[in-house]
Amino acid sequence: MQTQPSLSSRITTSQPIRALALILVGLPIITMSNENMQNYLSFSLSKFLSPNYYIWTIFTAPFYEPSIIGAIFSVLALLFLSKTFEQSWSPRELIRFIIIVSIGTSFSTFLFIWILSFFFRSSSLGILTFSGFSCVIGGFLVGFKQILPEKEVSLICGKLRAKNLPAVYLLISLLFGLLDNMSGFVYSFFGILIAWIYLRYFQKHEIDGTKGDHSAEFSLKSFLPEGFHSSIDSVSNKIPFVDKNNNQGGKKLGRATLEELQNLNRNNQLFDENQNDECLFEDFDLERNTNNPESKKD
Repeated sequence: MQTQPSLSSRITTSQPIRALALILVGLPIITMSNENMQNYLSFSLSKFLSPNYYIWTIFTAPFYEPSIIGAIFSVLALLFLSKTFEQSWSPRELIRFIIIVSIGTSFSTFLFIWILSFFFRSSSLGILTFSGFSCVIGGFLVGFKQILPEKEVSLICGKLRAKNLPAVYLLISLLFGLLDNMSGFVYSFFGILIAWIYLRYFQKHEIDGTKGDHSAEFSLKSFLPEGFHSSIDSVSNKIPFVDKNNNQGGKKLGRATLEELQNLNRNNQLFDENQNDECLFEDFDLERNTNNPESKKD
């Protein structure tokens, strides 16, 4: 009878990730006692530009959840999803991915709101506040779609394949945005977009040095219903692949399963053990020949 893995075995043991989880929980607790702290953590166009120049908010906003409930949800997603990416990529690559998605989302949001306010001359866009880990969670779902696209995930409404999670997550963000404001949806949208661009074109695979995932299963149109595929093809085909010498090498790595990666690590460990055994035999033979008088005579 196959035993189910324990809950603790599904949670990452990475110290940087756990430290980030403490930050996600700690920041909203701090702001509850001092509401003015929100102005120094969240991002808005009016605070970023003159006369305030709160430039650091581009870096702090993705890691600040205004509500405790949002922070708890973000921490759970971080702790449980990180284990998959650490096994498939590496702990260092996971940290790099989080940094790229979070900062890339903030910069993209800044440019988007700045362009809109420039053309529409709307003061309400300048005071629109952005913050939250939703951008990174959206990026995680994109990575989950890449690594285990056919895996079924149990949700409250039923089971859903991992490849459909980014679209569903974006739709939920849109519905919440229509009820309140669109800042959360914008952050989630750019988080998904930045994550896809990085994984599609720039992520370097340490095994063979290829970049990105050029497979059809991870194309931009795979995130949308089939009715939009022809329109997306006409645009995405004009984007050059970063490493033209890839020869679609990223497809194999991008679609690698956790079992394949674990088997690869296991084979490397066996190889190291065999090398150590050979060294022991060589040392033993050398010592035996040294102590043998006949070998010295020869």
